[in-house]
Amino acid sequence: MDQAELEMIARLGAMEYVLTHTLKILFLSVGLGLEDLDNLREGMQKALANQTFPGLPATLSDHFADELAREVDRLVGAIHEELTRAFDRTPGLVVFAEGGFDDKENC
Repeated sequence: MDQAELEMIARLGAMEYVLTHTLKILFLSVGLGLEDLDNLREGMQKALANQTFPGLPATLSDHFADELAREVDRLVGAIHEELTRAFDRTPGLVVFAEGGFDDKENC
């Protein structure tokens, strides 16, 4: 692995970390929970199953769509884990309608 590949992997990892944490905070701040995330995951998987990539040959397009769906599922799974940890650390976590948490240190 060369320096450019290492930097690209680190950059993607950082984006995933920030996205996961940000979406966890977003879900908590608007009062959404694990069931809402599961519904979102299901909708995204259905949408990706029907996605085509016109610039790619059909077999490669199908393979790319499958890989994309797998990675989206993995990322949503990480968000699910973060939400689960937030709820486990703070039983009875109260999310206020205007946004915010009753225990900001655990989020």
